[in-house]
Amino acid sequence: MKLDYRVASVDKALDILEFLSRQRRESGLRELSTSLNIPKATLFRYLVTLERRGYVRKNPENDKYGLGFKILELSNCVLGNMTVHEVALPYMQELLDRFKETVNLGVLEDNEVVYIEILESPRSFKMSSQVGGRDFPHATSIGKAMLAFLPEKKVDSIIDVTGLPKRTEKTITLLAQLKEELAMIRQRGYAMDNGENEEGARCVGAPIFDRRGDVIAAISISGPAFRSSGQETQEMGVAVLEVTAQISRKIGYSAP
Repeated sequence: MKLDYRVASVDKALDILEFLSRQRRESGLRELSTSLNIPKATLFRYLVTLERRGYVRKNPENDKYGLGFKILELSNCVLGNMTVHEVALPYMQELLDRFKETVNLGVLEDNEVVYIEILESPRSFKMSSQVGGRDFPHATSIGKAMLAFLPEKKVDSIIDVTGLPKRTEKTITLLAQLKEELAMIRQRGYAMDNGENEEGARCVGAPIFDRRGDVIAAISISGPAFRSSGQETQEMGVAVLEVTAQISRKIGYSAP
């Protein structure tokens, strides 16, 4: 029999924090209680504790709750320990300055792409996710760039969990077709997403490797398809590939 070591009160406290992060706005006690199915009296005690520790803040003008600055402090500690983030940032800025399109840095976590840094396009119409946002790897250039350089068994295990959900009419939903795409990415070096995750978007991404040769992250450039021709997309792909190669070398990777 598998033992369950979870602590219910910790689970509930984390549910509150995760709900507030998803809302991206302040929420009142009633909304939180209804959404999380926690009695208001119990919920209030959680919120008081979280507020006292700085993880939640209460707006005195409307008595609503939002995330506290302690969350930012912890997230900065995480990013500070991620060498790839520190090394990648100036190279991402170079890509942004050159192409004027949004530049994303992502990793694979719990079988999904998680964005850990985003430099947004200065243009009024742009494609961008949110730091901490998640996407399915099979539908994004940043995800496919990482999948292409994982062991096949690892790819299979990821797809077993996530499946191949159809995000748009162009999303790859067959495993055999995905594996053909991944083989092409390995030859070309960078991945493409032509409206597979979001209608009207076009993205190119390339992987970052650590000193052991394991793929640990990827960088992508994303923008509206109408702004990039086939030639421009290829230029972006080559540029991202050059940048990720430099980042990989800086963190210890020695290309064969």
